[in-house]
Parts: sequence; structure tokens; C-alpha cells
Amino acid sequence: MKNKVSVTNIGIESSGLTADYMEAITEYIWNGFDASAKNISIEFETNSIGTINDIKIVDDGKGIDFSMLDQTFGNFNDSIKKHSYQKSSSTLRGNKGKGRFSFTAFSGQAKWQTIYEEENDKKLLSYDIIIRRNAKEFYEPDNRRVSNEIKTGTIVTLTELFEVTGNSFQCDEFKNYLAQEFGWFLLLNKEQSYSIKINNEELNYQHLIAENEISILPIKDV
Repeated sequence: MKNKVSVTNIGIESSGLTADYMEAITEYIWNGFDASAKNISIEFETNSIGTINDIKIVDDGKGIDFSMLDQTFGNFNDSIKKHSYQKSSSTLRGNKGKGRFSFTAFSGQAKWQTIYEEENDKKLLSYDIIIRRNAKEFYEPDNRRVSNEIKTGTIVTLTELFEVTGNSFQCDEFKNYLAQEFGWFLLLNKEQSYSIKINNEELNYQHLIAENEISILPIKDV
């Protein structure tokens, strides 16, 4: 069954959605970290002529609680995340509810496959959500079930791709863009083993981080 977002398709488009595929991917990565993920993986398969059928952003966060779906996917330009507590090791980025529509920069459809822990009986439950580019004001939760997995997390699969190829996500420009966006965050959380991977290759950001030097400055009495 389709659910309605609290704004029209035209209203969403006029809100200033990104047209840059690199910025779009960062939105989904931040959404994963905002959901307490430590590891984000960008996954895709390139065929012999360099094209890809889909791209997945996989995280090991706490998933999307079905009972809160109306307050998350149902709201726009107002997100439940900005009213909630966020641990100090992270910086909450997704606070306007627009990030989930970023796929429209290069994709015709986004599908979330999410696993979360049910609050009362602690079971892991799973369901899917679909949003289409030409009908962004509707989201479709479906296939709700008890999960056979052993941990929570979310997979965002983007399909019906246009204006991108496999090289778009393998080129140095894309990797440097991610390094500049997330390098400081990964460094601050290095001891907790936070990571971003592209097809199992860990994102390198060390070349953007200046050498750390500790200097002792004498304090003189005035």
C-alpha cells in the first residue's frame, strides 16, 4: 500500500534536491552513520562495457523502525532525527528529510531493505520501502517479516540508472570527494573501526590528513 509524504512531488523537486551523483551518495552514507552504523559499503558490478545495473549502499546501523515510519519517511523538511539524541562521536547530518530523495540525481527508483530490532520482544524484523523518481510523494512499505539475519542494518538499492557508469564510482575524483567529505569523521572514529568501502576496497583518506604533531608551548608570566 502506498503512503503519502507530507508534500507534493512538485514541492519535493522545488526544495533543492542535489543533481550531483557524488553528493547524492554522501547523503546515503551520512544516513547510515546517523543510524549508528560503523561500516558503510558501496557495492556494484560493472559489465564488459562499463555499465552497471544498480548500486547498493549497505550499512550495519540500527535500521528503520516500522513504528516510526510515518515520522521518518512521511515527513519532509522536518526529520525526527533532529529531535532525537545522537551520541557525541557522530555529527547528525540528516535533519530535513530530503536526503532519501537524493537518488533522483541519477536513478529512477530507490529501494530500502531494512532490518531493525522490535522494541518489545527484541525480535529482528525486516521490511522494504520503495520510492520512485516520478512519484516521490509516495513511499511503499512492503514485505514485512521476521528476519533470519543476526544483526540490524539497511541496504539501499538504486536502479534505473542514468548518466553514470561503473567508472563514476571507481574514479579518483569520486574517491577523493568521499575522502574530503568523510575523512575527518573516519579519523575521529578510528579507534572504533569506522569504515567506508567501495567494492570491498577501504576508502583512503590519509593523504588529506596532515601529520599530527604535538608541541609543548611554554607559558610565560606577563
